[in-house]
Amino acid sequence: MVAAGFAATGMPVHVYAQSNFSGQVAVGSQLVDRGLAITSARPVVQGAVSWATPDGWALGASAGAPMSSPGNIAESLLQGSRAWAVSTDWQVQASLMYYRYTRVGTSRNYSRAEAGMAWVYRDTLTLGLSAVRAINSPASDHRVRPGADINFRWPLPWGFSFSTGVGVSQTLVVAETYGATGARAYYPRVTGYRYGHVGLAWERGPWRVDLERVDSDLGKHDHRGNLDAAPWVGTISRSF
Repeated sequence: MVAAGFAATGMPVHVYAQSNFSGQVAVGSQLVDRGLAITSARPVVQGAVSWATPDGWALGASAGAPMSSPGNIAESLLQGSRAWAVSTDWQVQASLMYYRYTRVGTSRNYSRAEAGMAWVYRDTLTLGLSAVRAINSPASDHRVRPGADINFRWPLPWGFSFSTGVGVSQTLVVAETYGATGARAYYPRVTGYRYGHVGLAWERGPWRVDLERVDSDLGKHDHRGNLDAAPWVGTISRSF
């Protein structure tokens, strides 16, 4: 999904030994999706559920909202995926996702449909490719936009783990501006950008704490979209 502890690219890649229902609830400092702010830097609540079969099929849904108004969903995600173990070390996952956003601040991301492929080495290295199509764009711009990312995770002693990742993507946002007469207007803006993170996580039983340093170069080019995330994002989550 969107912040530390909830994967922006969807559910983890696993081939399950048996049918499995799972869920997760979390409190975080901000909703962030691929380096971009979905909400302001204020506490948020998140939830996710998933179901997986022995042969690698999985369905999942997740959502996040400001803690001050939990009924006002800022981002939601539906995902279906199929995973294969191609060797003792490598897994492959194909996925289809639908992201829905509501407007936040002076800009918003457009809802999008996304197809993705991921290659995972021993739950340590993940290489991902995506094809994204914006939905309900006022500019009627429905081109398919490519993206790619690479993420690395390394376990450390005492339940800690280190992670880092970088990616490139294109975003289609609508930003708000005011004309000379004071009239409010909106304009679509397509921008290619790079993003990345460095993080530390701690796990014990069903509990997990994440702290990530996130960044993107989108806001450095144009601040009108108001998409800059806070430099640090923290999340406390519990799985069940």
